[in-house]
Amino acid sequence: MRVRVIRKRFNLTLSGERAVGSGRCLKSHIDQQIIEFLTEYFNAIISFTAQYYRFKSEQKLQFADIDSLVENHVFYLRQSSSVLFQQENAVSSQGTTPQEQLLQLIIGSIFHELLRLKQYLYVLETHQAQMAMLEETLEARYFLLRHGKALVREAEMKLPSLMEELRELWEEANTFLHQWLPQFAENRVILRFLFRNQILIDRAYGYRGFENVLSYLFEHGAKDGYYRMGMDYYRSSHFAEAVDCFGRLLDLYENNKSNQSSALADSPKIPKTTRAKRLREILKSSKNMVAFVTGKPGMGTELAPFSNLVLRVEALLDLVAG
Repeated sequence: MRVRVIRKRFNLTLSGERAVGSGRCLKSHIDQQIIEFLTEYFNAIISFTAQYYRFKSEQKLQFADIDSLVENHVFYLRQSSSVLFQQENAVSSQGTTPQEQLLQLIIGSIFHELLRLKQYLYVLETHQAQMAMLEETLEARYFLLRHGKALVREAEMKLPSLMEELRELWEEANTFLHQWLPQFAENRVILRFLFRNQILIDRAYGYRGFENVLSYLFEHGAKDGYYRMGMDYYRSSHFAEAVDCFGRLLDLYENNKSNQSSALADSPKIPKTTRAKRLREILKSSKNMVAFVTGKPGMGTELAPFSNLVLRVEALLDLVAG
């Protein structure tokens, strides 16, 4: 049953390989594999983090919750990483990179450590309850003293260290994931996937998690990311998304001007001339979008977001010029 689910989830043929063509089709399939891998990765982090903080606050875990983490997330994460990196190894002349190999190894280690955690929780939830009933019988006492109680003690003692070990493994996985991501800085499919899943990424990494991910992709972090994605959306006539990206970029610029910028802003700083050039390009694009929306009243698109964007860019250009 699980084999059929894997084939359906990752679009596998009966031979275990993706049904891919050549050239553009092959790249499209690899992009889809990357998206599947990142989706499984972010969801697995969210699920594990919830269990980790629950254990820190309550000092207990439920077998069913960890079983769900393994079966619904980490198992498929391991499978998707295997499918992705095997495919990349097959099509790349250089094979898989050290970061990809280490990332796959760590994901496998996380999976097996979670199986250990499931075993300990099974002992605590099942054996402990059975022992409480059997301890009243004389015949069971000898076995319980020598074996059953030792298993329970071991499970109780190992849970805290195992949870910390898993947390450290996830941190290591994040390190190699961040080293792996920059190769997709020019991949519009992956960038659009990330942009459309900002809420998922923020849930995985916390406040401004999405902008942190952009900081690993681009030299100037989120400012580069919002600018490139905004121009890409504008050129493909996705105007609402373009306004969103440009607006977030202007937020970062305005925060810098008011000395309220976060640690994510401009590290290293974007040169003033580059910033001014980008603002002029955004202003031109914004005015073109205003003209387009004004000329298409039947579209039902509100003009205000586009007009406000023009005003914000003009104000920032005045500051840059000053």
